[in-house]
Amino acid sequence: MPVRAFGYTIVILTLLSCTAGSFANSQEPAEKVRLEAVTDANVVTRVDYRVAIRGKMITPANGGQTKLELKSDAHFDFRQRQFQPVVAGPFGVRAVRLFSDATSNTLVGDDYKTDINLPPSHRLLQVYGTESGLNHVSPDVRLTRQHVDLLQMPMDPLFANGLLPGRDLSSNDEKWNTDAWVVPSLCGMEAAISQSATCRIRTLTEAAATVEFELTADGAVHGSGSKVVVKGTLTFDRGSQLITALKAEFKELRSPGAVSPGLDVVANIEWNQSLAENKADLPMEISESEPDANRLLLTLATPWKLALLHNRNWHLFHETADMVMLRLLDNGNLMGQCNISPSILMPQGQFTSEKQFGDEVAGAVAPREGRVVSSVVRNGVGEWRIHSIRAESKAAEKTIQWDYHLCSHTSGQQFLVVFSHTSDVDAIFNEQAETLLKSLTLRITGNRSRIPLPR
Repeated sequence: MPVRAFGYTIVILTLLSCTAGSFANSQEPAEKVRLEAVTDANVVTRVDYRVAIRGKMITPANGGQTKLELKSDAHFDFRQRQFQPVVAGPFGVRAVRLFSDATSNTLVGDDYKTDINLPPSHRLLQVYGTESGLNHVSPDVRLTRQHVDLLQMPMDPLFANGLLPGRDLSSNDEKWNTDAWVVPSLCGMEAAISQSATCRIRTLTEAAATVEFELTADGAVHGSGSKVVVKGTLTFDRGSQLITALKAEFKELRSPGAVSPGLDVVANIEWNQSLAENKADLPMEISESEPDANRLLLTLATPWKLALLHNRNWHLFHETADMVMLRLLDNGNLMGQCNISPSILMPQGQFTSEKQFGDEVAGAVAPREGRVVSSVVRNGVGEWRIHSIRAESKAAEKTIQWDYHLCSHTSGQQFLVVFSHTSDVDAIFNEQAETLLKSLTLRITGNRSRIPLPR
């Protein structure tokens, strides 16, 4: 019976649609609607972007979870020149940005407050789209992990053009989706299991269009599971072919992960974009290809005088006055850890003896039933002598490896760099360790930000 009822309805609807079609064919077709942003390197825009985040930060604690109040506000003011894409999709996004302000203020609980800002020396940046977001690169200095994380703006204007229809609309009421890469890029997801977008025109005049959008995404950020729902509107200026404003409510539920806490937050995002008058200090061109691995290296300036370089898969997990802890992710999976700490200060030109360091390592791994398997000393690694000891133990049917590197500077200052990982990723870690160890530098001043690019 239900089948017949639906069948009857379908027949009636079919007859009505055929009748309507015959009338439509006898009339002039309705004017199509086109909303398309134009990328022109001769155009420079100014963007004023604000985000206010409220909610809970979730951390593991004693077999359960601790939820702390989170309040974070960020402001970005920059001029931007976007270049014509040479390929489709996120890899076609290229721009240069000059920031006049890039700051965030975060309060967790009642006491833990952090303020981050982009130093003046770092404010001219080249921006390249990737499958997992935007890569920011300075032509003059190295960025830090804090800088890179600060600059990841949800609903970034460079990706927002993807919310516009990629075709002519037959009417004002027509809805549209986006290309598959757009929603994860706007939401800051490195990998999306599922995503959806529903966009439609709310108002349309000869001068402008207001577009409503609703986005959902289920995926991962830095290896943590993330669910996002975004609702908002954007204003498209039909004369300048520019998105001039965007407002969005961004809800995210993120599970605690290997390098970041969990989140249960709502972010209110608002930005405005207008044509800029001052264009002279923004370069007219940048390379069409993504920066090589060397240019993408980040600097880590420790609380001591030690600085080093690492690739963008390393994340700063913990920092105290006595230790810096990094964790390495690969496609969202935790690959291992690196602990860096100051060691015994020696007289100039001297260092801890091989026997003493060997005994210290053996004592450190003994409680984990570990054993020392190799010991190598390298002299003349720049101004450093590096004594490397490898130890191993078994855990959960896997071989755990610890690589202890005592790095002794000619000045007598010493630092301990310890990598821990499973043996199946040994090849990756050998390469990672060499990158860090070969880049060791003692800072002459107390400035922890400005690290020049090698020439």
